[in-house]
Order: sequence, then structure tokens, then C-alpha cells
Amino acid sequence: MGRKTKYSKEILPKVKKLAKKGLTDTQITESLGIARSNFYEWQKKYQDFQDTLEVGRKIVTGRVINAFLKRCEGFKYKEKKVKTDKEGNVETEIIVKNVIPDREACWKWMCNKEPEEFKSTPDPISGDVKIEIEIKLFGGEDES
Repeated sequence: MGRKTKYSKEILPKVKKLAKKGLTDTQITESLGIARSNFYEWQKKYQDFQDTLEVGRKIVTGRVINAFLKRCEGFKYKEKKVKTDKEGNVETEIIVKNVIPDREACWKWMCNKEPEEFKSTPDPISGDVKIEIEIKLFGGEDES
């Protein structure tokens, strides 16, 4: 007969909290003080354990997606600037700063969301390609 399991529903809030932080399976098992084999067994055996992990991970994934989208769109933020003059008077100024949209973030988003429209590598050109280049040299000759 095997040992009694450490699993109980009382660990679920801790599991959710760890998953929300974006911790890996290994980090979660270390924090819970269990073997990785038990962790995977619990996911198969206890639906509430699996559901709790999934909910916690979806929360952190949503935060990451929102942060990434924010980079794509650009955003404003406030920065506090504190100055002290020679007499010791403190002056606080709030400055609104703009972060322009991140072109690379936009490209990655579109390559993932619309892969047929936005490929990360273009299709190779096949067949013969004719390229015409017109070169104009300036200086030394009269153009009139």
C-alpha cells in the first residue's frame, strides 16, 4: 500500500497564486514541497487542481497579452520629477511622457494573429527576374 497523498483542497489558493505569478511547474513544485511526478499526477487525478492551475495561468497570460498590446499601440505614462532648490524647497512636477508604438511588437503580433497576411519570411521569388537600375552621376558634367 502506498503512502498517503499530500494533496488537499487547502493548497488550491496557493497553487493559483503561484500560477498567477507565472512560475514554471518546477518552481511551483518546489514551493509546494512536492515531487514533479506528484504535480503531474495531481493534474491528471484532481480536476480542481488542474482547473486552478489553468485559471492562474490564464490570468498571467492575459496580463502579458495586454502589456504586449500596449507596446503595439503606444501609450502615455506619468513621471514624477522632484527638484530641491538651494533653500531646500521641494518642488514636484508631473510630466506626461509618450511611448510610441513599437514596430517590432506590431509585426510579431500580426505574424501570430494573421500568419497568412503577415509572414515573418517572404515567399522566395521563382523564375527569371529582370531588374532595371538607372544611375545618374552628378558633378563634373554640365546637365544643360
